[in-house]
Amino acid sequence: MNKINDFVKKRHSLTILDIGQFLLNLTIVYVIFTGGLLLSKWFDLQPNQTFTDKQWRIILLGSLPFVFFTYFREMYITSKKERQIKERKIIYDCIGGAIEQLIEIKSRSLEVRIHYITELLKYMEKVVFLILKEYGTSTGEICANLMMIKENPLRLELMYFGTFLSGRKKITIPVVADVLVPGAPEAYSFHKTTYINNTMSDEFRKFFDENKPYRCIISIPISDTEGHIFAILNIDSDVPDQFVAKDFIDQKIIPTINPLLLLLKLEKDLILNTDSHIGDK
Repeated sequence: MNKINDFVKKRHSLTILDIGQFLLNLTIVYVIFTGGLLLSKWFDLQPNQTFTDKQWRIILLGSLPFVFFTYFREMYITSKKERQIKERKIIYDCIGGAIEQLIEIKSRSLEVRIHYITELLKYMEKVVFLILKEYGTSTGEICANLMMIKENPLRLELMYFGTFLSGRKKITIPVVADVLVPGAPEAYSFHKTTYINNTMSDEFRKFFDENKPYRCIISIPISDTEGHIFAILNIDSDVPDQFVAKDFIDQKIIPTINPLLLLLKLEKDLILNTDSHIGDK
């Protein structure tokens, strides 16, 4: 009901379409309501007998609740569709903004180019948040980060954060075949997206620190055009089961953020160059 009230408040004036729709609903319900009563009374009425004024008022007032119910239900459905369209537009704006910024930074300084990677991760956070919101999933703090593949020894180094939340720090995770840690190392080793639904579950508890704020992690391998993985994208949340299920990730989240993932793939040189300069500092 609050959603309906909020929607009504936003519409400060009734349009001709609104009025016409209301009158149409009134006519339809009135005809159905009256027709039912007439049919039920048909055999009880005496010849030339009709409903009294009181009975007609009862018919009219009795039909109004049905009209209002239908009208506000349609308004709610319309507002929900408009909200979904608006959220999708924001998603497309994020993707368009990321592409536009990429074009602008091609000839800019190293600091600006490093900042672009952070902005790209923030775009991913916002898009994932909107996807979860669209499908009615309550959201916690969404954070995206990018880990780079390093060799000698083989390891994953967290180099870039989107939104730098409290309790976060840049870490290094060794990739050891005999002791394969779930999450990013597993995504790298098996070349596939992995999903940890709860770091504190019996299955994953021994691999993660309970003092860390994140509880739910998606790890997505990022490969170049030749299929070589050079980075792992992690998207996490402080809410267990935040990303619903692996099927939801594969069917809803990844297809939507895929244009942003392609930007990471296409800009491998940009990422590796900025990464090497960060390492020199």
